[in-house]
Amino acid sequence: MASMAAASGAIDPELLVYLGYPLHAPGRPDRPRAAHLPEVTSPQLFVSGTRDPFVDPVTDLESVVAGCADAELLWVEGGRHSFEVAGRKRDAEEVGGAVAELVAPWCHRRLSQ
Repeated sequence: MASMAAASGAIDPELLVYLGYPLHAPGRPDRPRAAHLPEVTSPQLFVSGTRDPFVDPVTDLESVVAGCADAELLWVEGGRHSFEVAGRKRDAEEVGGAVAELVAPWCHRRLSQ
Protein backbone atom coordinates (compact mmCIF):
# COMPACT_ATOMS: atom_id res chain seq x y z
CA MET A 1 0.00 0.00 0.00
CA ALA A 2 2.83 2.42 0.80
CA SER A 3 4.34 1.90 -2.63
CA MET A 4 1.02 2.75 -4.28
CA ALA A 5 0.67 5.88 -2.14
CA ALA A 6 4.24 6.91 -2.98
CA ALA A 7 3.73 6.24 -6.68
CA SER A 8 0.63 8.42 -6.73
CA GLY A 9 2.31 11.23 -4.80
CA ALA A 10 0.02 10.86 -1.77
CA ILE A 11 3.10 10.37 0.42
CA ASP A 12 6.75 11.30 -0.05
CA PRO A 13 8.84 8.93 2.08
CA GLU A 14 12.61 9.27 2.46
CA LEU A 15 12.98 5.54 1.69
CA LEU A 16 10.83 2.51 1.10
CA VAL A 17 11.86 -0.95 2.29
CA TYR A 18 9.87 -3.97 1.17
CA LEU A 19 10.29 -7.16 3.17
CA GLY A 20 9.00 -9.97 1.00
CA TYR A 21 7.30 -7.80 -1.62
CA PRO A 22 4.35 -9.85 -2.97
CA LEU A 23 5.09 -9.45 -6.67
CA HIS A 24 2.24 -11.82 -7.53
CA ALA A 25 0.05 -14.41 -5.85
CA PRO A 26 1.79 -17.79 -5.48
CA GLY A 27 1.66 -19.64 -8.79
CA ARG A 28 0.35 -16.56 -10.65
CA PRO A 29 3.38 -14.83 -12.20
CA ASP A 30 1.08 -13.80 -15.04
CA ARG A 31 -0.61 -11.30 -12.66
CA PRO A 32 2.18 -9.05 -11.34
CA ARG A 33 1.57 -6.29 -8.80
CA ALA A 34 4.34 -4.00 -9.97
CA ALA A 35 3.17 -1.57 -12.65
CA HIS A 36 3.27 1.35 -10.19
CA LEU A 37 6.78 0.71 -8.81
CA PRO A 38 8.73 2.60 -11.52
CA GLU A 39 6.69 5.70 -10.58
CA VAL A 40 8.09 5.71 -7.03
CA THR A 41 10.73 8.44 -6.78
CA SER A 42 12.02 7.52 -3.30
CA PRO A 43 14.89 5.04 -3.00
CA GLN A 44 13.50 1.52 -2.71
CA LEU A 45 15.01 -1.59 -1.15
CA PHE A 46 13.50 -4.98 -1.88
CA VAL A 47 14.49 -7.81 0.47
CA SER A 48 13.26 -11.18 -0.69
CA GLY A 49 13.92 -14.87 -0.23
CA THR A 50 15.13 -16.83 -3.24
CA ARG A 51 12.46 -19.46 -2.50
CA ASP A 52 9.58 -17.03 -1.93
CA PRO A 53 6.53 -18.25 -3.89
CA PHE A 54 5.39 -14.62 -4.25
CA VAL A 55 8.39 -13.87 -6.52
CA ASP A 56 8.86 -17.17 -8.35
CA PRO A 57 10.54 -16.95 -10.79
CA VAL A 58 13.04 -14.64 -9.10
CA THR A 59 14.03 -13.13 -12.44
CA ASP A 60 10.65 -11.38 -12.49
CA LEU A 61 11.50 -9.41 -9.34
CA GLU A 62 14.97 -8.68 -10.67
CA SER A 63 13.39 -7.22 -13.82
CA VAL A 64 10.96 -5.08 -11.83
CA VAL A 65 13.75 -3.68 -9.64
CA ALA A 66 15.90 -2.98 -12.71
CA GLY A 67 13.00 -0.96 -14.16
CA CYS A 68 12.85 1.37 -11.16
CA ALA A 69 14.81 4.62 -11.09
CA ASP A 70 16.42 4.10 -7.67
CA ALA A 71 15.99 0.58 -6.34
CA GLU A 72 18.11 -2.24 -5.00
CA LEU A 73 17.41 -5.89 -4.32
CA LEU A 74 18.90 -8.01 -1.55
CA TRP A 75 18.34 -11.75 -1.56
CA VAL A 76 18.05 -14.05 1.45
CA GLU A 77 19.49 -17.24 -0.02
CA GLY A 78 17.02 -20.11 0.39
CA GLY A 79 14.54 -17.87 2.20
CA ARG A 80 10.81 -18.26 1.80
CA HIS A 81 8.26 -15.44 2.14
CA SER A 82 8.84 -14.96 5.89
CA PHE A 83 12.61 -15.44 5.40
CA GLU A 84 12.63 -18.87 7.02
CA VAL A 85 15.21 -21.18 5.44
CA ALA A 86 14.66 -24.95 5.15
CA GLY A 87 16.86 -26.93 7.52
CA ARG A 88 17.63 -23.93 9.74
CA LYS A 89 15.27 -23.69 12.71
CA ARG A 90 15.31 -20.09 13.92
CA ASP A 91 12.78 -18.20 16.00
CA ALA A 92 11.12 -15.05 14.68
CA GLU A 93 13.44 -12.79 16.68
CA GLU A 94 16.53 -14.34 15.08
CA VAL A 95 15.03 -14.15 11.59
CA GLY A 96 14.06 -10.51 12.14
CA GLY A 97 17.53 -9.69 13.45
CA ALA A 98 19.16 -11.21 10.38
CA VAL A 99 16.90 -9.19 8.07
CA ALA A 100 17.59 -6.02 10.09
CA GLU A 101 21.32 -6.60 9.58
CA LEU A 102 20.67 -6.39 5.83
CA VAL A 103 18.34 -3.40 5.94
CA ALA A 104 19.98 -1.13 8.53
CA PRO A 105 23.24 -0.49 6.63
CA TRP A 106 21.32 0.28 3.44
CA CYS A 107 19.07 2.76 5.26
CA HIS A 108 22.01 4.39 6.99
CA ARG A 109 23.95 4.72 3.72
CA ARG A 110 20.97 6.13 1.82
CA LEU A 111 19.99 8.61 4.53
CA SER A 112 23.61 9.81 4.78
CA GLN A 113 23.80 10.72 1.09
